[in-house]
Amino acid sequence: MLQSRRVLEQVGKDSLIFYAPLMQNSNDIIGGISGNDTDMTYGSANGAYFNGNTSHIEYGNILDLQEFSLYFECYILSNVQYRPMFGTNTGSTDITGLALLYLSATQLSLYYRLTTGSVRRDIQSSFVPLNTWISVLISGIGGNKIDMWINGLNRVSNSINANFVHNQPFKIGESTPQSVSPGSLRYFSGYQRHYKIYNRYLMPHQI
Repeated sequence: MLQSRRVLEQVGKDSLIFYAPLMQNSNDIIGGISGNDTDMTYGSANGAYFNGNTSHIEYGNILDLQEFSLYFECYILSNVQYRPMFGTNTGSTDITGLALLYLSATQLSLYYRLTTGSVRRDIQSSFVPLNTWISVLISGIGGNKIDMWINGLNRVSNSINANFVHNQPFKIGESTPQSVSPGSLRYFSGYQRHYKIYNRYLMPHQI
């Protein structure tokens, strides 16, 4: 059993392609990618602080994968609706790739665009606590499935019949929600840290 667990953990380590701890800066320590910061605050074990008004980090199109896992931790301070943890859109259009938005004290909404042209939205309606850390893992395989775990519990599990569209910059803390007019940006309020991207579909025990 221990041997099997070590093998599974090694699969996760070997497939890690991006890791930004967000403790002192937005740099990726795996591939050396630097984030483009706007009004960010670092310097504590809490990671990066987002002010809810302008703070965000922009990378290139780092999520251009058909098989992927995205892990991060966040601490939500504000219960104002439409606060994005992250998004992959330009700000002038609706969701063009993958995005996760905080909707209320009971909902997270996961968006993703498929090559069929449709935008899927899956709502995780269990309680999402404020003022405490939560872990999020989103794993997908184009043309097959997408899953999301909150604190290790599976909250979204869907079959999909087309590939993902990931063709825009990856932004932490900024997005244009699908429910808001294009160009109307929204910003995250709270802390985020330990952003990891893998080029494999992984489950929580493999992270």
